[in-house]
Amino acid sequence: MNRSMYQKYLPYALILLLLFSGWVWKNKEEEKRYEAIAEELVQSEVDTVQGTEIFVHITGAVHNPGVYEFSEEKRLVEVLETAGGVTEDAVTDHLNLSQKVKDESKIHVPTREEALQTSPVTGGPSGKVNINTADKETLKTLPGVGDVIAQNILDYRNKNGSFTQIDQLKNVDKIGEKMLENLKDYIFY
Repeated sequence: MNRSMYQKYLPYALILLLLFSGWVWKNKEEEKRYEAIAEELVQSEVDTVQGTEIFVHITGAVHNPGVYEFSEEKRLVEVLETAGGVTEDAVTDHLNLSQKVKDESKIHVPTREEALQTSPVTGGPSGKVNINTADKETLKTLPGVGDVIAQNILDYRNKNGSFTQIDQLKNVDKIGEKMLENLKDYIFY
């Protein structure tokens, strides 16, 4: 073949090369798209299987006390509605109804009689302080608790919900094992 023949077929060869390259590129893009779709489906299945169920224990002055399961975080007002609502003699003044309820929470709705017998802040067993409802000033009455630690307790409670165990206080910034031991005789939840 002579040189002019190559020049004659060169544009066709280039067009074929471009078409082939486009086809390869398109197939790679489609493959990436299918991989992304498959990954989303797998993640969706994992999320569905793992779920985000939370369990909340409701006691006291509600129509249907018990343990309730929810598929996502709920506000306390929604949890109380699920438990049939509060009874006529319920006192909710010291409950934060807008608070998000966390997994493993225990919520007690006191009756009027209970509220009169024990203040939600103090007056529990032997005048102990309720770490779930006490304000900053009341928390500061505890041994070794000043402004900073009292605020840390409030911040932790606002972020994580009510304490369900005394030992959870160790999760509060600046409260260690030794301080927790010193507080145990003065607090309840």
